[in-house]
Amino acid sequence: MTEGDRRAAMSQAARDELERRLREFGGSLEEAYNNIGEAGGTSDWHDNAALDEVYRQVGLLEIYSSRIQRKLYKPEIIAPREETDDVGIGNKVALRFEGESEPEEFNLLGPADASVLPGAISFESPVGSALIGRQVGDEIEIEVNGQIHRIRIEGIRPGDF
Repeated sequence: MTEGDRRAAMSQAARDELERRLREFGGSLEEAYNNIGEAGGTSDWHDNAALDEVYRQVGLLEIYSSRIQRKLYKPEIIAPREETDDVGIGNKVALRFEGESEPEEFNLLGPADASVLPGAISFESPVGSALIGRQVGDEIEIEVNGQIHRIRIEGIRPGDF
């Protein structure tokens, strides 16, 4: 299976947010397409900075829209996980980072969630993948950018996303 064939795992909230962004990009694309005619009609197409800028904007919007469409193609929807014996995708976990007095809570979700939902970490991230299957009281060490981070699992609850 190639990278492009993988189904994206995400919560319904992330799916809804990505669909909203796709609609927003669609409106922006429509506006940009209209701007092509306006910018092109102002002068010769040679040395037309306004037209060049509109084409650049259209290209970027098409790339962003295409990426979102790929993520939304038959996504695997993550539901809140009720089991709390060990960490799994869909759980909320309380993590205490070394040097911190209070734990922070995160929902363990998919990469799309981590980019659009506050308090979500991806199960594909170094921290997220190290958490899967762990239990309360377990400590993990993660190396990020050459630094070792120690994290203790303080709690596991059903996800609330």
